[in-house]
Amino acid sequence: MATVGDLSSSRDVAILDRAVLLLMEEALTGSWTPDKEADDGRRAALVAAAQLRLYGDRDGRGWFLLTTVTARAGMGTDDESWTIGFIPPIESFEDAPTADDVAGQRALFDGLDHDAGRTLAAALLTPAVTVVVTDDVGRYKHQRPHDLPERLEVIDVETAVKRLGITPGEQPFVDIPATHPLAELDPWWVPG
Repeated sequence: MATVGDLSSSRDVAILDRAVLLLMEEALTGSWTPDKEADDGRRAALVAAAQLRLYGDRDGRGWFLLTTVTARAGMGTDDESWTIGFIPPIESFEDAPTADDVAGQRALFDGLDHDAGRTLAAALLTPAVTVVVTDDVGRYKHQRPHDLPERLEVIDVETAVKRLGITPGEQPFVDIPATHPLAELDPWWVPG
């Protein structure tokens, strides 16, 4: 069985929370396009989530993308769902923290919602994880400031995409299935 530690030998590891998975799933349906979104902030977050999925999981300039079982609960995660279905949960790795360890660590975070607390706990307990990606960094503020290890950073999805350094016209790392409705659209996810 693979370990998260093995993955981190070639690149950093990022854990995505449920909010980012929801943005990815919505942005990459093939029915959503940026011109249909009136809210500028939401449009930027959806485009960034799509770009993170399409460009983010690669050697060199990206991360190995993970999530949690809890974050994926009830979402389209079957083998057909290339949008988030191929982002593995951290719990599927041999060196993942146990559910009891995550629950114990999560109990220390006063004021965090369930998803943010569990995601942060899993990240803290997995030394190979260096980044938590969310839609709102403020959701990760709790009553114990300054307790994140130096290796771990919480960033929003737009910051994550900026760090990828995608060049104008660069094609995504992930191939969009030819039968997916997104394949028929002008590639709005490719930076101009």
